[in-house]
Amino acid sequence: MTSADFLAQWRCLVGHWVSERRTGPGAADVRDLLDRGLDAVVADLHRPGSGRPAPSVPSEQDLLRCETAVVSRSGLLDVPLYTRVNPPVRNGKIGAAEHFCGTGWQTLCNPSREFDVWWYWAEYLDPTAADVDPLLHYLLVGRHLGHAPVQPRLPPRPPATYVAGRRPRRVCLFAGYDNDGVVDDYVLDFLRELNRHADVYYLADGYVEPDELAKLAPYTKGAWAVAHGAYDFGSLSILARDLVGWDVIDTYDEMVFANDSTFLLRPLDDVFAAMDGRASDWWGLQASKHGFEKHSNHGLPLDADEVKSRMIGERVMNDNDHLHVSSYFMVFRAPVVRDPGFRRRVESVVPQVDKQLVITKYEIGLSRYLMCRGFDYDTFVPGLYPFHPLYTEQYFDLLELGFPLLKRNFLSENSRNVPDLVHWKERVLAAVPDAPVDRMEHNLLRVSPDDRLQRSFALLRDAGARTVVPRPWPWWELVREDRHAPKFDHWWAFPVDDRDHLLPGASRAVLEAVRDDPSVKKIVLTRSRRVDLAGENVTVAPLHSQLGQHLLVRSAHVFVHEAPGEEAPPLVPARLHRIINLAQVPLEYVAAAAEDAPRARYHAVVTSSRLAALIALTAFQLLDREDVWVTGDPRNDHVLGPSHRLPADLREQEERLRVVVGDRRLVLVEPTYRGGSPATPASTCASWTGCRAGAPGTGWSSASATIPPTGPGS
Repeated sequence: MTSADFLAQWRCLVGHWVSERRTGPGAADVRDLLDRGLDAVVADLHRPGSGRPAPSVPSEQDLLRCETAVVSRSGLLDVPLYTRVNPPVRNGKIGAAEHFCGTGWQTLCNPSREFDVWWYWAEYLDPTAADVDPLLHYLLVGRHLGHAPVQPRLPPRPPATYVAGRRPRRVCLFAGYDNDGVVDDYVLDFLRELNRHADVYYLADGYVEPDELAKLAPYTKGAWAVAHGAYDFGSLSILARDLVGWDVIDTYDEMVFANDSTFLLRPLDDVFAAMDGRASDWWGLQASKHGFEKHSNHGLPLDADEVKSRMIGERVMNDNDHLHVSSYFMVFRAPVVRDPGFRRRVESVVPQVDKQLVITKYEIGLSRYLMCRGFDYDTFVPGLYPFHPLYTEQYFDLLELGFPLLKRNFLSENSRNVPDLVHWKERVLAAVPDAPVDRMEHNLLRVSPDDRLQRSFALLRDAGARTVVPRPWPWWELVREDRHAPKFDHWWAFPVDDRDHLLPGASRAVLEAVRDDPSVKKIVLTRSRRVDLAGENVTVAPLHSQLGQHLLVRSAHVFVHEAPGEEAPPLVPARLHRIINLAQVPLEYVAAAAEDAPRARYHAVVTSSRLAALIALTAFQLLDREDVWVTGDPRNDHVLGPSHRLPADLREQEERLRVVVGDRRLVLVEPTYRGGSPATPASTCASWTGCRAGAPGTGWSSASATIPPTGPGS
């Protein structure tokens, strides 16, 4: 029975239930359905002379209500346990069955330890579609066909081995991603080393300039860039299924999965030499298990054989607690590569609503499948360390043992609050004197969320060897501090936009006008994007840090770029600060503002003309006439001036874009609508490259300007 057939029969059955009772099935109906199965019950409904009324067309609410009734009476929903591990149910916001049937199964919440949602889904249904609840399918169809509710653990099979001294032929599928479409030097280092051991094929998720892809030619057999949105496993799936193909992969002894989330510290010769001499069907650098915390073994790693005997096939409520081999570097030998279930799982990768589902379905799910199928795994790091050693202080112990890679997220996210990472370069060089730490640092500073990176590097040990975790004030402490903090008239704060985390064009223009004025303290409050602005008395600090909050509450002037009716709460109250709005208000906002008055009271709104002032007075209903300043648009005055007056970074962007434009004219288009509703205009061009091109269906306004390819400014 296909998914379409199952859904058609289920809708038919629910339609009969609703037409007969209007409230869904009774207890006897559910018992009969569970005992006999969907096929048998629907066949009775269609038998000639049954006397049944015609079924109604069930609504989505009817289908959910009936599904909940079936699951509730099935005996496979462990209500106490499900309630304990799912916060919305534990907090009394929704019942266990309603939660599971509504959203739980789609986010891989197991109903009990006796049913594995993702394994059943991937084994018996279509893992690329989210149209059938796996538990409902098992209850009504699967168990009547003999399907297993959890993956059985098969006996270990003889692991693959190589003749001593034989070097296996390897193919490497490498997944790349860079938000700026750049192939960074550390990636070239990694690919150069992999090319010594394997034939490498590279796929980036996103657009990459042809010149950037050309950098890969000396180290790869093929290199592509495709925007698919399915993270690393999406690239690996496309490479295996479409770009390289299983027929080519079958000509090799091993297939390597690798990605650019790690920095290469040392050659891989020792790793491959050690693992080539071990018997295994697949291997990685280390294994992880979220449920294994430090208290489990006094912080020491568990023996590998003990791990395999205790943890393979273990039944858990949360799939993230399964034992698995970390996927940033894995090697599969021929018995695994030729397994149909393995290939099916690799081929069925699709985009997910969040990254955690990618990890659970494809990284953890693939490990679980292979382990329970009897394929023997091994790891370069012996045994199982508590939690995930690449994100804890124990990483530096592994480094001393020859570990070859460094996870970028260990430095940028620091999820386990490891202190003193600000000295990471010195600590790495102490173990690996030749590690290219400067190349790594260049990438780290360019792509990492800057506010998180600064928080990570601010974690230090105090005199008592305790880790000091810097935390921003909660809102109530911020309010109290703001109430009592002095306000300095010469302190000007410039928060970045809370959507793209860039400094808005008008804010940048005002800041540039006073950048070299030592009498004004300029405070740039950042989020995830790194901002490097030099000048006299310029301070850059993360907005969500105690330093940023300390500077903000003492700034008498705060320059913002918000539209009327913004949902975000104001950073600080207008009664204590002079909040100046630099957004040029489009005429389209007037109607929206009439129904949703702005939540913040600005001290002033800057406009470019008397007409714009009238629009602002209508849109910002709480403003007085004298609060609207007709000064001109700062960003336009900034970028349309002489080129030599632009700051160095914008002048460089202009020069790059002039090369691209050549002798053509450039049309600048500014959107004022997104998704059919008013929104703050996307950054008006504060530089040539600040402009955005329109896309179908996004509702772009006609606000545009045609600018010649030569002339003053950008």
